[in-house]
Amino acid sequence: MKKQAFQDEINALPVYDTHTHLQGAALSARSFWDIGHYFWFIRELQAAGYPDDPMALSPARRIKAFWAAFETTRNTSMNWVVRRILTDLYGLELKSESDILTADEAIRSSARDPDWPSAICQKENIRRIVTNAPGDVPFIGIPEIGRLLPRPEGQIRDWMGQVERAADQRSELTAVTDDIRSTIGDLAGRRPHRNHDIE
Repeated sequence: MKKQAFQDEINALPVYDTHTHLQGAALSARSFWDIGHYFWFIRELQAAGYPDDPMALSPARRIKAFWAAFETTRNTSMNWVVRRILTDLYGLELKSESDILTADEAIRSSARDPDWPSAICQKENIRRIVTNAPGDVPFIGIPEIGRLLPRPEGQIRDWMGQVERAADQRSELTAVTDDIRSTIGDLAGRRPHRNHDIE
């Protein structure tokens, strides 16, 4: 099998994002800086000399500083990811500082399109996006794709503490076990949890 055929096979696979930081009400990047300043990438940029507070710079100085750090980090994984985002989603390639302005215009334009999240999910074969934060749902424009799956870790610590502090630990364990069953039932989707239906 040739390389391109193999890549085509991989790209055709459905995508399930099981741990997202997307916020349902703000799915689209609003400007170039939402992508260029992604958390892990900005750490790489800063390691290459990018300022700690780039948004305090004038747009022209920020672009100049970004471009210098961007060029320095071309061999990093997050630089590759950012370049792929711009190429795959916007059909753009950063070859010079001026391309940052072009990318910014394209990203701002797509952010105004209410169908953009759905179009990207179709283009990239994204079938499911799961968040653990109730405040991040619903996923506007792609309700059939976005799902909430709360995490009970904090409650587990509380339950353990309840049993540990109880004078009658056996009775408390029975009560906590009932609470755990009820909570797991909520999370499994047998009834609404925190005003959201869980799938």
